[in-house]
Amino acid sequence: MNKAGKAKENADAKIRLRNFLINNKNISISNKMAIQTREGFELIAIKDFIRFEADGKYTWCFLVNGEKILSTKNLKEFEDLLSDYNFLRVHHSHLVNMEHIQYYHKGEGGIIVMSNHDRVVVSKRQKEAFLERLNRF
Repeated sequence: MNKAGKAKENADAKIRLRNFLINNKNISISNKMAIQTREGFELIAIKDFIRFEADGKYTWCFLVNGEKILSTKNLKEFEDLLSDYNFLRVHHSHLVNMEHIQYYHKGEGGIIVMSNHDRVVVSKRQKEAFLERLNRF
């Protein structure tokens, strides 16, 4: 009985580890992320992302150096990968790095001004969650 119990615990631990590695395969210990493009992969530090914008099945990645990269991943995949890194979905089409917000203009949903001066609309549905997160920031 004990052997069967330990074997089950080991199997469960292996499954949890495998799932963790699968779900976090694009984020490394050095806090870089592999961005899949049509040509290959670019390794970029997570802190260098200002925002992400959906473009159909693809996503535009806006970086602090002014570069804009088109990734073959959709915005939901980035949202899932970066939820623990202070990124927030503020609109159906926008995921922002809270570290790069410079100003928030009140309005129906509002408008965020990012560190690169991009303006991002906050949806009415996401406004409350955004303001709550901003107040905790």
